[in-house]
Amino acid sequence: MTQAPPLPAARNSESDYSARFLKLNRWSLIGMLWLFVAAFSSIVLNRSGDIGAETFVGIGVAVVACLTGAMVLETRPELRLEESAHGGRWLRWGLYAHLIALAVCVAAFLLAPAQWRAASAIALGAVFFSVLIAFLPFLAKKWVWTALALAGAFALVSAFGSVEIAAIVLAYSLACAVTVPFTKWFSRAMIETERARRLESQLTAAEERLRMSQDLHDTMGQHLAALTIKSQLALALAERDDPRVPKELRELHELTQRAAADMRSVVNNYRTPDLATELESAKQVLAGAGAQVTVTGSSEDVHPELRETAAWFVRETTTNILRHSQATAVSYALQSHAITVTNDKPKPGEGSGTGLEGLRRRAAEHGASISVERSADRFRVQLKVDA
Repeated sequence: MTQAPPLPAARNSESDYSARFLKLNRWSLIGMLWLFVAAFSSIVLNRSGDIGAETFVGIGVAVVACLTGAMVLETRPELRLEESAHGGRWLRWGLYAHLIALAVCVAAFLLAPAQWRAASAIALGAVFFSVLIAFLPFLAKKWVWTALALAGAFALVSAFGSVEIAAIVLAYSLACAVTVPFTKWFSRAMIETERARRLESQLTAAEERLRMSQDLHDTMGQHLAALTIKSQLALALAERDDPRVPKELRELHELTQRAAADMRSVVNNYRTPDLATELESAKQVLAGAGAQVTVTGSSEDVHPELRETAAWFVRETTTNILRHSQATAVSYALQSHAITVTNDKPKPGEGSGTGLEGLRRRAAEHGASISVERSADRFRVQLKVDA
């Protein structure tokens, strides 16, 4: 018996539509089971022409068989989005009960008194169709068991009933053998489509969380590094009673406000950075940290499709310079398909932070790459895309 893994839970209009569609599929099979049993029972009753107390026993068995088959169809994971807790149990124990009932019905049909023949035929037909519709399609070797069931039913009805009824049973059985697997396949196609849609939604959400984390890192990292430097400078000046303390505190306050504004912008709008703005911000921050900044070229020189990635690149490299160097000279060289950032005095033994990994991912999305060159007194990183 095969069982599909459960789908992750999700609720939206598309999932509701899929669930309703699959429910319709399940109930169509359940309705087919009741229809076939009712049709077969009516044929038996019309041919027997005698309805006694025994007949109601056969009808009672038929109803129980149909109810059990309906529960199996309702709980099968191949026919629903969320797995039922008792699906496997209904199939296993229901199949055992049906096989026992099938053996009893065959024995009653062959050995019981004549007045029981119609009742046993009704019960036998109901149990047979329930097995054929609700159980065999979900077994490992369903086609083998289905073929054996069809051959056995045709032989039994032909030998002890009539060829006409045997032909009717075979026609109904062949309809089941075609319809149920097709409905099962159609349901599985819908489930796989829904699975792909949910996984795509989860992947999109994960990508958005990663992007949000990267945006906060890129945005706040630079500001926090600048705030650290400014606060250390203000503290050192205050200890010497330097008159520049008020000026540094004002700049520190401005940096704090800018950091808060940028954080709100990232959280609320997922802000797309502007290359010219990032260059100007980098110059101000690095100049405040005591570095001389040289910019060769302008944001207009950079290819439009590369500018957003270049803006993130400038922001992250500036943050890394503040964190991982004691730079006194920083240069930005902007070309159509390349941006190069160079600084002196990298701190020995320190890397470039985790931000470059995020930048590599961003760059790869635009067909660009990032290269890094490091020496004892110089650090150079370049964003480049093939023309």
